[in-house]
Amino acid sequence: MKKLMLIASVFVIALSLNVTAGGRDISKVLGGIDIERGQVVGDLDSVNGGISLDDDVTAVTIETVNGSIELGDNVKIRSAETVNGHIKAGKNLHVNRGLAAVNGAVKVKSGGNIESDVTTVNGDIELEGSKVGGDVSTHNGDITLKSSSIAGDLVVKRNKGWFSGSNESRPEIVIDSHSRVTGTIHLYREVRLTIEEGAKVGEVIHHYKD
Repeated sequence: MKKLMLIASVFVIALSLNVTAGGRDISKVLGGIDIERGQVVGDLDSVNGGISLDDDVTAVTIETVNGSIELGDNVKIRSAETVNGHIKAGKNLHVNRGLAAVNGAVKVKSGGNIESDVTTVNGDIELEGSKVGGDVSTHNGDITLKSSSIAGDLVVKRNKGWFSGSNESRPEIVIDSHSRVTGTIHLYREVRLTIEEGAKVGEVIHHYKD
């Protein structure tokens, strides 16, 4: 009997490992999702809970409504989106598409490569030693580029909030001396813009003055 139980336990463990290694989709309504180091998974979806990927994880689409997304080092994903929460990534992140947050920040450490867009509505964007293949845009958040490059445009969209006329509400845009914006900087509202000497940027258009 003990031998049969041991065989059954080994079979269950092996099955669970095979399912995970095969790229299983995981979806939850309540509770977070935690993926251990080195795993390969499919789509991850949570309504009320955060999603955390340890180092060296490969996943497909990551989506949550009420929760943050935490990504370790050397993570590879197709895309990540959250409504009420932030997206924070470690080193050497690779994203085939883009990153998007509504009410939360997006922060990517050195070695990040996002092939499409990075967007927020009410959240800051901070890129350190990273490359974005598309646009970087926000409505109400700050944007900070540290030794990073944007192949597309940098866009600050119109503020639809109550305090759009207040100086305190102006987003702060900082592009350091080692950063580049290949496209155009489109400003649809007033901002505090700092472009350090040595930074390479395209045209700056103040649309709110038109």
